[in-house]
Amino acid sequence: MLVLYTTRAKKWAENDTSVFDIDELIALNESKKNEIIDNSNLALKIRFVGTVEIANSHQESNGPTEHVNYRILNSLYDNTYNFYVNAPDDTVNIYDLRSRFGADLVTLIDSTTVSGGIANVLSNEGGSSRSAYSFNSVRNSVGSYVFMHELGHNF
Repeated sequence: MLVLYTTRAKKWAENDTSVFDIDELIALNESKKNEIIDNSNLALKIRFVGTVEIANSHQESNGPTEHVNYRILNSLYDNTYNFYVNAPDDTVNIYDLRSRFGADLVTLIDSTTVSGGIANVLSNEGGSSRSAYSFNSVRNSVGSYVFMHELGHNF
């Protein structure tokens, strides 16, 4: 799994009293993921293969919650999410990042207030690249199981 996070989410984590920074928030979610898998006796391994900071989404609060969430999620699997922090042309190629890190799944952590998260539900037992993406609010990724809940939809 490749974990993308926005600069806005990074700043939120740095200012939150329950975590030190975004790296700790991601590590805590990885620990919760492992705990859930172990406690469920699932024959499943999910590795976090990398983290990448990307710039803030331009989609934060333009419209009803479901529209904002779907636009963000769609931009991930349609490979139209822009504003990669370190790229000279301010674009991010999600497909390239997935390939470079060898990630089967991609999640984005952003500091939106529109919901806890959203993910594509796997509806084909043969798999689908469109069901490999999820989106999580940084606020709901601290002290809860929302991160793993959204990831579960991808299965």
